[in-house]
Amino acid sequence: MVENIIITVFEIGVSVILLFKKFLIPFLRKYVEKKRKKQILLFVLKSKETGDF
Repeated sequence: MVENIIITVFEIGVSVILLFKKFLIPFLRKYVEKKRKKQILLFVLKSKETGDF
C-alpha cells in the first residue's frame, strides 16, 4: 500500500518536472531575451543622448 503511494507520487513528480521543462523553460528563455533586448535598447538610447556611442 505504502509502496503504491510512493510510486504514484514519484510518477506525478516526474510528469510535473517534464511539463515544467516543456513549458516553463522556453517561457523563461523568452522572458530573459525580452529583458535583455530592453536593456540593450535602453543602453543604446542613453549612449546616443550622452554621445558615448
